[in-house]
Amino acid sequence: MNNQFYRAGKFLLSALNICWKLGVVTLGVGIIILVVFIAKEIQKDNLRGGEQLSAYVKVYTKDGYKSLYNERETEFTLERLDWVSHGVGEDRIGVYSKNLRRGFYNYDTGEPLADAIYDKAWNFSEGLGAVESNGMLGFVDRDMKMVIPQKFHIVRASDDWPDAIRFQDGQCVLRLTPDSVGVIDKSGQWRIPPVYQSISELTSDSCRVVEKNGQFGIIDYVGQLIFEPQYDAVRITNPSVAVVAKDGYQKKDYIFRHCATIICI
Repeated sequence: MNNQFYRAGKFLLSALNICWKLGVVTLGVGIIILVVFIAKEIQKDNLRGGEQLSAYVKVYTKDGYKSLYNERETEFTLERLDWVSHGVGEDRIGVYSKNLRRGFYNYDTGEPLADAIYDKAWNFSEGLGAVESNGMLGFVDRDMKMVIPQKFHIVRASDDWPDAIRFQDGQCVLRLTPDSVGVIDKSGQWRIPPVYQSISELTSDSCRVVEKNGQFGIIDYVGQLIFEPQYDAVRITNPSVAVVAKDGYQKKDYIFRHCATIICI
């Protein structure tokens, strides 16, 4: 009988001990749930307003800094940023600035793709993004690998944000200095040497207006001159037609397969 009472008492004490432990665990879990709930309520209060960046990403501003918030994952992905770029293209990769350095982020998730390690960076185009460090410019791919080395020395008159550096139909206009502009391909080779003062974007005829010594001409996609820079102004008005001006007179130039006929108008 005494042994039965002993075993029953021991079992009861064990059960009480288990219940006590479970109670502490339950209380701890309850406290954690309460803390998480309060944190989310505080976060909701702080997330009023905001600017919609993409379908699931918003930009919030606090104390002069920008933060990216993924609404689907209900979490901040990047915080205390100087600024973030907008209007990204099909690559869906944008630029952010933190502590005056540049990195890349995923436009659709807000997730960082590259740390802010560059002096300058530009939105992606055709799978490549331009980056600059210590005045040397190169290009990274979507995996953030440097596929065009930082071999282009960029010199500017000020620290102003430069014109967009982007690829169009496999080519990119690069301004090395105010009077040294050329065009590279995706291998980083010069298609049009940097000997011009300005080069326009490609037209529907795959031509560009170039400027040299204050005079304007037309060059094709592969870098062959159609018109030498000899005009005071050149304007490509529609496919195969350009209007040029020289010494106060205008002429209409027809461009057919890299040949030109000049007709006075």
